[in-house]
Amino acid sequence: MRSRDSKIEFNFKKTLIIYPLMFLIFLAIVHFMIGINKPILIFFVVFFIISMLYMKGYYWKLHGGLLAKYIFFCKSSEINVDEIQQITSVTFRLGKGPAEDEYIFLLRDGNEIKSFAHCLNRDGKSIGRYLNEKYKIRLVEKTKYKLNNI
Repeated sequence: MRSRDSKIEFNFKKTLIIYPLMFLIFLAIVHFMIGINKPILIFFVVFFIISMLYMKGYYWKLHGGLLAKYIFFCKSSEINVDEIQQITSVTFRLGKGPAEDEYIFLLRDGNEIKSFAHCLNRDGKSIGRYLNEKYKIRLVEKTKYKLNNI
């Protein structure tokens, strides 16, 4: 078994930038919707709240060689770090736009678990890079090009 880690959290850090931006967009939508029926406004408010909860409630915890994924503050999966055979870093290139990254953890039993690459620890290191550096798990980088959203 690998060395015991202290409890390390990988949080969705981009929310620090996205929160104010989303709030401004939300205010612009509300401003343009004055006079429009309330069900549409309620839909946008609910969507805004769910988006905020998801960004705050999606994180990973690494403790004692176990890696646990949380969604909406509930544990959705837990894997032993020793079971990870390979980490694939996928970069999506959408034309000339910014990259969107994700990690795919390939387990020894053939299962795959995906994670956003935006989950960072306190030092600013992503979960895939941290596991690659600390546990010497093989990291494979792939780039996928998309010209449309199909």
